[in-house]
Amino acid sequence: MGSGDLDAGAAGTGGASHITDANPYPASPGTAEQQPAQERDAGESGSAISEAPPSEPQAPVARACSTSLMAWPTTLTVTVRTDFTTTEDDSYWHASTGDYHAHWDGRAVGNATVEIVDSGISDTTNAHGVVELDTSPLPDGLHILRITAENVSADPVGPAIADPVSDPLPERIYRVLDIWIETLCGGLVEARVIPARLSDGSLTETHGKIGNTVRRVWDPDDSPNSLPVDLKPIWMHSRRHGAAIHPSLIVIHHTGGRVIGNALNTLPSPPSGNSASAHYIIDRDGHIVKLNRDTVNGQHAGFSFWGARTVNGFSIGIEIVNAGAAYPLAQYQALEGLLERLLAGYAIAPHRIVGHSDISTNVAPTMPAAHLGNKAGDPGVSFEWNRLERRGWGLVPMMGPIPGVAYGGLFTNADILTDAEKLAGTGIVLQPEDNDNSSRFGGHRRAGFSQRPITELQQDLLDIGYFVSTTGRYDQRTESAVQMFREHFWSRVPQINPATVDGATANLVKQVRHSMP
Repeated sequence: MGSGDLDAGAAGTGGASHITDANPYPASPGTAEQQPAQERDAGESGSAISEAPPSEPQAPVARACSTSLMAWPTTLTVTVRTDFTTTEDDSYWHASTGDYHAHWDGRAVGNATVEIVDSGISDTTNAHGVVELDTSPLPDGLHILRITAENVSADPVGPAIADPVSDPLPERIYRVLDIWIETLCGGLVEARVIPARLSDGSLTETHGKIGNTVRRVWDPDDSPNSLPVDLKPIWMHSRRHGAAIHPSLIVIHHTGGRVIGNALNTLPSPPSGNSASAHYIIDRDGHIVKLNRDTVNGQHAGFSFWGARTVNGFSIGIEIVNAGAAYPLAQYQALEGLLERLLAGYAIAPHRIVGHSDISTNVAPTMPAAHLGNKAGDPGVSFEWNRLERRGWGLVPMMGPIPGVAYGGLFTNADILTDAEKLAGTGIVLQPEDNDNSSRFGGHRRAGFSQRPITELQQDLLDIGYFVSTTGRYDQRTESAVQMFREHFWSRVPQINPATVDGATANLVKQVRHSMP
């Protein structure tokens, strides 16, 4: 979609309780960080790399309560907010805040239950997301601090979240967050988030972290009994949507910004001018937030066309936080898991997954000047479509030779080449002004060639889903469709003018067309 690099804002928590599910205790402090990333479970992605069983709690390092430690405060102040913070890499470092960058201006999570499991110590957060717990009765050692918001679910993000719920929908839905804490002399000396076990058996570590805009990091030496928590929702109720739909297409977008805050500032907000939204957004760490029911018009596609129809009325829009650089592995894993659930949940044909650039027109498709290209670069040439193709999803080229003679042999018939083309070895490259009716191809009239390759090319692109008309002329609408097709498959075609058709491009169009039902 390309929502820009804005700052944030969204609605607060509330609404009726959704689903409550006990959260198991999967790992001890340090377990997830000590394992190599490639060996850990992919969590919400559904693309698990490892199914290693959760580790048992490890005994804390033996420490004794000393006279100096006994002076520590024994009232634990927990601050629960939704801030979408990150400390991922150097690109997010800010001189004023070290390695911390807040994605969003944050919202307090009020009325959340905060308890120390099996201790009898429990209370709820106030309107500022703050609760104070007396930890003086706790024995030294490990405990589990559990945060349960008003509306929680252990289901993977997808059709199971919000779509089955009767109105009114809750403003937010969260995961239960468990945190290992270690106490000594009644004070807090260690804290670490525990991955959550979802209802499908997978683990997720993206639903909460220690540190928020109130306190960027937790430091037991600096503030031993103040625990800041960033609790990230899996559902944020968008007010931007239209009528009910039955989804049969999935469109992948990028936000155009490096952090999630700019998109959250726009997509879930009440309409004001631009009413664009989406159904899902995937953060850089793979955390997925659902914004609209899958079965309503998410208004994510604007002017668009696919398969002879405008797109909003039958599609699900997925935004990925990205500004044009390489997409992190965590996002691909999360996307694949989400796509798997959506394809199964709505019986969507596997080839019906496209990018915003494939569908977006400059004006309404019914207008004479309409053509593709309005969202070139979305999700962009850095998006690795072949990851999806390996699973048989999206526009998958046919393997093996193409049956019959493609495009009348225009790109393989050496007898119709000019001497210059033979010498250059480039073959025929379609260009503006080429026309079936005049047998003009590659800027030259081909005497004796009576086939209609441009019409055939246009029909193939139209059958795939692209916005073209079968005019027999290599017109602007055809150029634009070719350019968006080439962008989708950018790494597989020669880097010539992106709006032209050479033999490799024509062959790829035919391969994709033949792979479709």
